[in-house]
Amino acid sequence: MDVQNESRCKLNSGCISIVIDDLPNNIFEHILVRLPIKEAVRTSVLSKSWRNKWAGLLELVFDDESISFPLPSNEEEPLDHSGELVSIIDQVLLHQGPIVKFVLSNSHLKSTSSICRWISYLTRNGIKDLTLHFHIEPCKVPMSLFYYQQLSSLKLDHCVANLPPSFNGLRSLKVLELEYTTIINEDFESLIYGCPHLERLVLRGIINVHHPRNIMPNLKD
Repeated sequence: MDVQNESRCKLNSGCISIVIDDLPNNIFEHILVRLPIKEAVRTSVLSKSWRNKWAGLLELVFDDESISFPLPSNEEEPLDHSGELVSIIDQVLLHQGPIVKFVLSNSHLKSTSSICRWISYLTRNGIKDLTLHFHIEPCKVPMSLFYYQQLSSLKLDHCVANLPPSFNGLRSLKVLELEYTTIINEDFESLIYGCPHLERLVLRGIINVHHPRNIMPNLKD
């Protein structure tokens, strides 16, 4: 590369850096929310002003689309990426600031041992919309979640839900979806009666519970 072209490249790189750094905050946010979480974190290397921008994300989604791993060839055994996935989630949860929405639905997660720690972190950071979908083994939802009063949406898929003895309702909950989740009828009734503002209830693959439509006048579905 000659001196003139090298200078032009340096100039162009500098211009790009200046343009990126001068973007308004709302543009930063629009860019980040459209990126898979793994790529959003990687924007921290773009420039100094981008270093912690991802940490302001209000929605964190960990599904197979946002965090994918290389597929093995036909002759290779499938690799276990569960530990790597847990490390990624732990790293992202160094996030500072409120988290409004959290979705965990990744088929590579084999162990549920970190769930209590993650739920504890989320409830300390203002979570309102929570989705837990497990693919390999059912997850026992921490009882502490059912003391948390700021949830407006809770979606559980392939989980085990046991209410704490002193359960006092989820007064802010408007959306409840239970799919292939184990819950005894007594706990289910307590949960429903304890959600006076519930507007949407979805049940799939749930056995031995009674649909309470006749006692829930706010239900829209």
